[in-house]
Amino acid sequence: IQQLTDDLRYWQQLDPADYPESINGIALDFDELNHVRRVQSITNIRYQENEGDTLLSNRLVPQQIPQSAEELAAIKARAMEQEDYLLAFYSADARYAAVMIQTDFGAQPIANYEPAVNAADIVLDDSFVDFDAFSDADSFDLEFDESAEIQEVSFESVDMLGYTNFHIITKALYEKYSDQFEFFPVGNPPMMEFMMDTLNQMMTLGIVMVLIFTLLLYILFRSFSAVLWPMVTIAASMAWTWGITVWLGVTISQMISLTVLLVFAVGIADCVHVMSAYFSYRRQGEDHYDALSHSYGKTGLAIMVTTVTTMAGVLALTTSDLL
Repeated sequence: IQQLTDDLRYWQQLDPADYPESINGIALDFDELNHVRRVQSITNIRYQENEGDTLLSNRLVPQQIPQSAEELAAIKARAMEQEDYLLAFYSADARYAAVMIQTDFGAQPIANYEPAVNAADIVLDDSFVDFDAFSDADSFDLEFDESAEIQEVSFESVDMLGYTNFHIITKALYEKYSDQFEFFPVGNPPMMEFMMDTLNQMMTLGIVMVLIFTLLLYILFRSFSAVLWPMVTIAASMAWTWGITVWLGVTISQMISLTVLLVFAVGIADCVHVMSAYFSYRRQGEDHYDALSHSYGKTGLAIMVTTVTTMAGVLALTTSDLL
């Protein structure tokens, strides 16, 4: 754990040749570790104790690990007494420990941000320059300028792909010690990697679904247009779904992924219903426009009702703790 902590803190000293070139098809970029601002683990956290008039700040776990069972038991007992660290850096049964990585994601001001205090007309009074200027008669009561304006700081939005790249490089670092420990990454970066992996699986699944439904539509209707137009309709619906999601600034989630799959499945079903009715009326001798009008009249209500019930079911899932 000490070595892993040092790897994260002093990553500039690492040799890229000791690590794979890529993980899950994503190339390792050690510069992503520039986002690291602080690394804490049981190997570098400190506790405070007083000896007489002296306040000491000692390592919870000494750099030189003792060998005797008595000294190890004393370290464990002392750790269990630290309420601020218990369940934050280690579990109550001492079986699990945490390595906490603090980053600057979401904490970077936007480009060209200029703090108001840097303005040319801002002048600091003598109290900020010469503390000896105070006399014993001076009051230390605080005074506030009621007319002062509070500057709102705008921060750069976080690139979700940046989270993924950051997790990939940290994953390469801790997997080096996977033969000694089992790691359970948590937080936004591993979650984004999971989402990217899910999206890649969805892309593969989507291609397979398109091929299967294309084949089934052609076998069912024996018509090129009966294959083309449903696919165009569904593709347009999915494009609108993604477009509106991005336009509203909605973060990609499992619900969004589920919605896209439902659009595809429901779209195929609705198209099959309409085309089945259309070809049925055409076989009865009706022309194109009459057959199309009658097919929508026959299936329109059923399609609307099933769509509304599907929407209600998906909305119910949004209140579930499972998603």
